[in-house]
Amino acid sequence: MSCRVISSHKRSGWDGTDVNILVLIQRIRKAVKRIAKWALIAFAVLLVLGFLVCAEFFFGVAATSEPHTTGDISLPELSGSYPVGRRFIDWVDPSRPDPFYRSERRELVAAVWYPADKTAANRTGTYLPGRRGEIAARLQSMMLRIRFQSYWSAVLRDPIPAHVLRSIQTHAVENAAISTEQVKFPVLLFSPGLGAGPTEYSALLEDIASHGYVVVAVYPVGFVPVTSFESGRNAYASLWSTSLYSLEKDYMVWVRDVLSALDEMVRQNVNPLTPFFGKLDMTRVGAFGHSFGGSASAGACHSDSRIGAGLNLDGGPQGAEAMWRFPQPFMLVQSGGSGKQWDDFLRKSSIGYRAVIHGATHHAFTDEGILPVPEGRRKVKLLGNIGGPRMIQITSSLVCAFFDVALQGRPVGLLSQVSSQFPEVTIESVQK
Repeated sequence: MSCRVISSHKRSGWDGTDVNILVLIQRIRKAVKRIAKWALIAFAVLLVLGFLVCAEFFFGVAATSEPHTTGDISLPELSGSYPVGRRFIDWVDPSRPDPFYRSERRELVAAVWYPADKTAANRTGTYLPGRRGEIAARLQSMMLRIRFQSYWSAVLRDPIPAHVLRSIQTHAVENAAISTEQVKFPVLLFSPGLGAGPTEYSALLEDIASHGYVVVAVYPVGFVPVTSFESGRNAYASLWSTSLYSLEKDYMVWVRDVLSALDEMVRQNVNPLTPFFGKLDMTRVGAFGHSFGGSASAGACHSDSRIGAGLNLDGGPQGAEAMWRFPQPFMLVQSGGSGKQWDDFLRKSSIGYRAVIHGATHHAFTDEGILPVPEGRRKVKLLGNIGGPRMIQITSSLVCAFFDVALQGRPVGLLSQVSSQFPEVTIESVQK
């Protein structure tokens, strides 16, 4: 009987291996069902989050973390002697195709902070006014709530609503007349960090302008979530474009944006119909920026001898090493220690300086440290342990002192005065 059973079993084609395969198939089916179940749950969660993000972006549905009174918030007092104005300039660079839309020419926007006429001294401006400011305020508000909170808290709570950002009082008066106290003013070209707009550096840039500089801050269109033009059109970042994820390849786009702004200010200076006609000293031009924009300032120095000096606020070296060699003075301002690449970079500079702000962090160079974020949501690892107004004062002092020396022939001892005034700062000279 046992032999026939075995024989019958063999004829049926089943053995222990087949049984194991069946068990494995059943386990795989169960695993696939579990994965499909959790994938559907994840999709539903993302759908809900997407709906909440859209609802918040367009309608502001989240509760605020704590009440704010509109109009009771202002940027730190200016440290320079000039009142400040601000204007926006839109232009098209006919010499270049847009990296995101090859069929179109590169269209750019700059926010310009400048020494204003004395009639602006007793007036204030608004942080994000008009049509340009509306959508910028929504985006900046959303980015702040993500950076200062956990993801779930960011969905439910808004520490700085868009309307609060828009109502912050600045010292820069929109479209004020340029100062007549000097015949011409030196020009500084500024490039922000990746994903940030120039207005997110308003406190720093208006303070620098109060020391007698015209600061031309370029929007890196396509690399910032949205850029608004005077016509009312908005240019959004293309999430599907490889340009957003290959910054080394598109480094020269940023450099050329800075140079395009330089060309535009040359046109503004010679056009009698512009508010800057004859007021810009184009023989004294500097370039600086934060993060990736700071790296672009080095490329701008290498690419155009019209730029007399450059400064980088906490950006890493980018581009080919051949671009690290140029004759203009250059300063690196860091929030921490140095890396080997920067040592190599500074050694290739004819005149190089390194300033370290101890206790600062990468984001501390922006306005985040002086915005009305609830104290319980401030993060030292994000903003460092230097107070926001003091950080602005330190950074502005470094920028102004460096360009005073490099562009205006002031004594190099000005840099030592900054480190003496602010114990958080150490400065070293790296010269051949």
